[in-house]
Formats: sequence, C-alpha cells, structure tokens
Amino acid sequence: MAHADLVLAASSEHRTTAVALHPVAAGRAFTIAEFGTLAGAVPADRVLDHRDPVRRARALLEEAGALRGLVRVDRPDIADPYGGSRRAYRAAARHIHDCLAVPVRLLTRLPA
Repeated sequence: MAHADLVLAASSEHRTTAVALHPVAAGRAFTIAEFGTLAGAVPADRVLDHRDPVRRARALLEEAGALRGLVRVDRPDIADPYGGSRRAYRAAARHIHDCLAVPVRLLTRLPA
C-alpha cells in the first residue's frame, strides 16, 4: 500500500484503516464509490487528452483527488454481503461495477 498509485476500499472504515497503516497514501486512497463519483465529475478531456496510459491514469487520480470535498458522494460505502444471500452478493457486485464504469471507460477509451 505504501507504493500503490491508487488504493480502493469498499467502505470508509476500510479506507480509514488502510490510511492509518500508511498515512502517506491518504491522497490516493478512496472508497470505490467515492472514486467513481469523483471520476464522473472530471471533465473527460482532462484525462482523454493523454495518449500514454500511465499518464492518463495519473491525470484521473489527480483530477479526482482535486474534487474531494467539492463533489458530494451520497453512498460512499459498498454494503458488505458477507454471510448474506446470493442477492446481496449480486447487489454488491453491481454497485462496484456501476461505481467503476466511468473510471474504466476513461482509462480504456482509445484516443481520438
């Protein structure tokens, strides 16, 4: 975690625990839902203008981080389905998928 470019946690509690282990990672640690919401607020051209995939990923991380506290994240946590029904697991997977759809699209879209 100390050297990770991006740390994604399922819940705010998980993020807090991870950051407590390596406080230097606080700026690059997000909940999955938080990162997805912030990425959705980033103007796409600020990421897509970079042809190099590493630079694109860094731009997304910088832009999303700059929006922290400026963009409201309504549901920052993914409900933990542990011990629950198949339905609960599917709902958690769907929530994760939906939260990461924008960041994945920004990182994998071919440059114009």
